[in-house]
Amino acid sequence: SLSAPAIRLAVQYLRTNQQEKALVLARRMQVANPANAEVLDLLGQAQVASNHPGDAVETYNMLVRSAPRSTLAQLRLAGAYLKNGNQAAAAVSLKKALSLKPDFLEAQLALASLDAHAGRGEQALATARQIQKQRPQVGTGWLLEGDLLQLQKKPEAALAAYGKAAALGTEPSARIKLASALKQAGKDKEAEQRLQRWIKDTPSPQQVAPLQ
Repeated sequence: SLSAPAIRLAVQYLRTNQQEKALVLARRMQVANPANAEVLDLLGQAQVASNHPGDAVETYNMLVRSAPRSTLAQLRLAGAYLKNGNQAAAAVSLKKALSLKPDFLEAQLALASLDAHAGRGEQALATARQIQKQRPQVGTGWLLEGDLLQLQKKPEAALAAYGKAAALGTEPSARIKLASALKQAGKDKEAEQRLQRWIKDTPSPQQVAPLQ
């Protein structure tokens, strides 16, 4: 039978980097509860953490079959595929997650990263712009666009995207990235002026750090 204390213990093992203990316990629970979604998820996490990505792929495929409408299951499966070196399958799982929940941010960010590093820059930018439409009041989509444009060696366009992210004020790192991009573009004076203004306007020192 499924034991809540056993679940908590396995989670604690994972949190404290005792992967093998978590794996043994999760396997034991899965034998007793072969189709339980919570146990399958835990087993998959333990398999990934203990460097058994092939086993994790099998486990998360079982989880997807057990919970076919679960976006988290598809996200976990994508992560296992990535650990196993199968980027194409990871992309398929992420797209399935997004077909279930088109504004699933974690899957969008993962897919954009996957596309960008596979040379599919335009697809990655399309995801960033989708996020912008879905979340117009936050800077996440603009920040992602700036990062992608930097990867594409388009500094001026990246500056514009970082500026929009910074203006929305929801992504503290946008200001630092904007200032760094300005410095890279040779606009040191503007970067320093912006930083000084942000420091003055922002009571929390953690949000703005001096550029090296």
